Amino acid sequence: MAVFCQYPSHSIIGSSPLVYSVIEAISNEFHRNMGKHTLSLDLRKPSDRSTFDDLLSTTDILIDGYRPGSLTRLGYGSSALSSLAISRDKGIIYISESCFGALPPSVEPSASDDAKAWAQRPGWQQIADCVSGVAWAQGTEFMDLDEPVVPPFPMSDYGTGCAGAIAALTGLYMRVTEGGSWWGGVSLVGYDVFLLSLGLYEPEILGPLKIELAGSGFFGKGEGGLRHNDSVDEVGKRALKAMKEQRPGLFDRENCHEAWSKAYKADVKYVRSAVRIEGVAVGFDRMTRPNGYDDGGWEGWEVDEGLIE
Repeated sequence: MAVFCQYPSHSIIGSSPLVYSVIEAISNEFHRNMGKHTLSLDLRKPSDRSTFDDLLSTTDILIDGYRPGSLTRLGYGSSALSSLAISRDKGIIYISESCFGALPPSVEPSASDDAKAWAQRPGWQQIADCVSGVAWAQGTEFMDLDEPVVPPFPMSDYGTGCAGAIAALTGLYMRVTEGGSWWGGVSLVGYDVFLLSLGLYEPEILGPLKIELAGSGFFGKGEGGLRHNDSVDEVGKRALKAMKEQRPGLFDRENCHEAWSKAYKADVKYVRSAVRIEGVAVGFDRMTRPNGYDDGGWEGWEVDEGLIE
């Protein structure tokens, strides 16, 4: 699921998370950009490269969610960042998140051609779910079909992101205790393989679930049930409908928070934090906004009052 190592040297994240995106389609921005500062840069343009360089000069963590090698081709690979870390006498934590798993810098030169080819393949969750066997388990074990069905919701997306966050925090700890720069790699396929290693639900658990969800639109080959060619949007839509019918309390007002988003000029409702920690403020201090909404730089980030309870 995760690989962690030190690379030779003596999300970009500073005091708050900054998202930089290379002109991408608007998708899931409402929940994805809570608490963030969003900036769109085209690293083929000198002016945008200058902005990015200024951010990198003081950054602690770089989270690279592009296909392995993309930032290297633009001049921002692990070797370039290692040189930057030496020049400023402060290590950088480099986290790679990808579909199949980037090769650690220390391993890449000696890796097999097959390993290099797979590492550089593009992909997203549904591809990982199919390659790893998760979609096959969903279709055959849970839905009693003889074909795969992609799971609902971005489960391995979020799980891989959590693993990346753990790797980033580990890197910061290692930098403080041992010095240097650190590289961490997480992948969607790796996370899926980890999930499968935990085992599937036993029949005594699956049986009652299937009965409970019999009318949800999941089951029934050739009778309106989900099939191999249904998109994740369709699968997710039916899963959300089933959740609202079977567990309506999840959507009660007490489990949600609503606040004004200046960027969207509207009230946005979102799920409250799942945990409470005594003496610790848990939540977001900045309301959601579209990609590319903010200007560059670490300074002058606004804080929206009333978001953290």
